[in-house]
Amino acid sequence: MSKVVCDTSCLIFLEAIDSLNYLNLLFEEILITKEVAIEFGSVPSWINVNKLNPSNINNPLISLGKGESSSIRLALEIKPTYLILDDKKARKEALKFNLSVIGSLGVLLIAKKNGLMYDTENLIEKIRLTNFRINSNLLQLLKDN
Repeated sequence: MSKVVCDTSCLIFLEAIDSLNYLNLLFEEILITKEVAIEFGSVPSWINVNKLNPSNINNPLISLGKGESSSIRLALEIKPTYLILDDKKARKEALKFNLSVIGSLGVLLIAKKNGLMYDTENLIEKIRLTNFRINSNLLQLLKDN
């Protein structure tokens, strides 16, 4: 695969379930904004913090968090393969710009389809132990695919 832009929630979620490295295994370049780096904290060396300051866009992105809005702006500038966002409102805004959006579970599904994940039962249990709200149908999709 190619280049992705990630928001903070994706990084936090994948780290919480010991799956952050899937990003490194699946994508050639993982980009985040300075805002996301600040929100996330200690960023692995294989994640690139974009040094550019994405241009401001006068639109409803103002109603989103700093990490989400900066991630969308960066994606608009560099046109990644995927913009990885979990927040429903942020995803809705990104789709208005015709960006290819997936969530954290999308990353996990890609990992499974690429033969990187075998123990989905253990992973689903880890997901259930987090405070992230995930539709049970999506978890079943991870289990079935």
